[in-house]
Amino acid sequence: MNAESNTATTVFARYIIDRSQIPSWVTHQDLTLRIQVGTVEAVWAWGDGRPLPVRYDRRRGLAVVTTEASELLLAVRGEGLTQESIGTHSKAPLKEDKLWAYSLTFDDGKLSVYQYALPELRRYGYRAAVAVIGWWLDRTDALENGYCRVEELRELLGAGWSLFNHGYSHYATDINLNNALRCQEALRARLGYEATVFTVPHTDPVTTDPAWIAVIDGNVSVLGLRVMQLSRGWDGTPFTLVDQPITLPDATYKMGRLDYANGSQRLPQSYFDDAHRRATSSNPQHTWISLHGHDPNPLSPDPERVKEWCGLTESIAYLYHTYGAGGTDEVWVAPADEVFQYLVVRSYARVTRFGTAPQEVGPTVEPDRLVSYQQGVGGYTGWSDTYLQEWLPTATADQAGNLYIRGATGQRKSALMKLALPPLTGAEVVSATLSLYATGFSNEAGLTLSAYPLLRPWVSAEATWSSASRGTSWAVPGARAPGVDRRSEASDAVLVAGRCTQSQRWYVFDVTEVVRTWLAHPEENNGLLLEAADEIAMEVGFASSEYYDPSKRPVLRILYRWPPPEPTPTPSPTRTPTPQRGWIRGEVWEDVNCDGLRDAHEGPLRDVLIELRGNEGLLDTQKTGARGEFAFLNLAPGIYTVTEINPPGYTSTTGDTLSVAVYPGQESWVHFGNCRLLRVYLPLVRR
Repeated sequence: MNAESNTATTVFARYIIDRSQIPSWVTHQDLTLRIQVGTVEAVWAWGDGRPLPVRYDRRRGLAVVTTEASELLLAVRGEGLTQESIGTHSKAPLKEDKLWAYSLTFDDGKLSVYQYALPELRRYGYRAAVAVIGWWLDRTDALENGYCRVEELRELLGAGWSLFNHGYSHYATDINLNNALRCQEALRARLGYEATVFTVPHTDPVTTDPAWIAVIDGNVSVLGLRVMQLSRGWDGTPFTLVDQPITLPDATYKMGRLDYANGSQRLPQSYFDDAHRRATSSNPQHTWISLHGHDPNPLSPDPERVKEWCGLTESIAYLYHTYGAGGTDEVWVAPADEVFQYLVVRSYARVTRFGTAPQEVGPTVEPDRLVSYQQGVGGYTGWSDTYLQEWLPTATADQAGNLYIRGATGQRKSALMKLALPPLTGAEVVSATLSLYATGFSNEAGLTLSAYPLLRPWVSAEATWSSASRGTSWAVPGARAPGVDRRSEASDAVLVAGRCTQSQRWYVFDVTEVVRTWLAHPEENNGLLLEAADEIAMEVGFASSEYYDPSKRPVLRILYRWPPPEPTPTPSPTRTPTPQRGWIRGEVWEDVNCDGLRDAHEGPLRDVLIELRGNEGLLDTQKTGARGEFAFLNLAPGIYTVTEINPPGYTSTTGDTLSVAVYPGQESWVHFGNCRLLRVYLPLVRR
């Protein structure tokens, strides 16, 4: 994005979104618009007068806005802009302009979905649906029989999940209007919920599917059901192509499904890879995948239930770290009714552009931002970790490539990790996750790991089972004293392995609350203790910040947003929003081995002169502090040049002049490594 210019202009585009043709049963009214703006400095949006997040896709020159408003106003600032040069719009095939969608449904309403699937999906910010058997809503023994009660289903609704009609009796032979109608009535009476999706019980493409189609399609107006989830045999695939507009028939919309844990079928990961290939091919297709589960239970004596749990956790971890926010961020994960209703809104909403500029606009809002911290990636070097060993109470392990955690008494191992967090002053942390890559485990017993915020400072090169640092002991060996060494309550607890056979995969911990605390009170950031919550003789290894593959090292991801700034009046009758400022931070270090990469033993260089330049020339200078740090704050969005004046006796190994892009409300990092020049001593020759 170009630097802010005095000759830049702001132009507006106004759109009316007519939803009058959308059926009244559609409750999800969001529509994503892609608006062509070209190369610009900044973009803002308002829906019905309220600020909206807008994503600027620099590569395609698009502003991407999602709204349920009736009127959308877009403001674009840049060089040489006119009303005619911007504003061509299209409706995105999927919400937020994602490349493909994934919907997960759990049939029957088993209690394990509430106990295990809900917290597992919540860590990733994902939501699913439950196909409810109606009679368990009217019975008092649901819990004893392993089904969700009204209370658990209400919590699922509160977490953004959806509920589907799965029949009242669930008997394979009970195929009639009354069975479907009683389930609808139970959902309304017990939960005040109107289901729009019918999930066929005991699916079979030859018998049950056709029989249920006749019942549901013949009574659409009575039941209020709009979608039918049928068996794989309906179309042979869980893929639905969504590029073309849909026309709502008098009958229901039919979609196929597959069980993600059925060993005779392809693994979900292969379907995800297929969806990615379709979306990124030379002839791209946007697809929607629908997979089903039943009873994912890692503690069940039934190996099929355990296999289902493994299939769920392994596939979701792969999805998130490959195609979700931890990877390319191209997939939309949502319940099937929500995805379907977006397709309806996209097909029936009419968008009309008007070129009228407003007399006044309100405050702006930035989209949520995701920042990741991983040692050696993107110039970040603030991570330190080690592990403690009960049977070697004075041994250190801070340079190890793996972190080991073990649960057996007398043989325990625990991991410590800490990372320096750049400030996000004034930002609201939406969520924070810690991702750890398991490199292997000793057996498949299953081990629950708890992540505790540490209360005591420690030094990675000195920490042992006995001591936090040289001369400072833990109150209880292994940092196990609640309220002294660590907090009493864990930030999160995750079941590792659980009789699953995939030993190398990602695990995610929810650390939202502790990261909020660390950002508000940096002095309380002593990192985390990861220890086994069980007395089980099982050992798990995780990639450390020293692991040979940087992409597998621990990752902290923070999703945050900035509060809307106050608008700034201009001399013209139009109030032009002022772009949020950004900032540049960095460090200068001594590159001892002269390889251009900062290693753990390479220290900072202080009092190094750093110059900041923009279009107007030299803007600011600073000298690095005791930790080699420097910062240029309150910068307008644009391109800047940061130059390091090499200290005497050193030469740069990273380049001494670097270009840095500054974006609204974001932090940009730049680092300089310096290698000490070799001294050549010449013999003294006397004449």
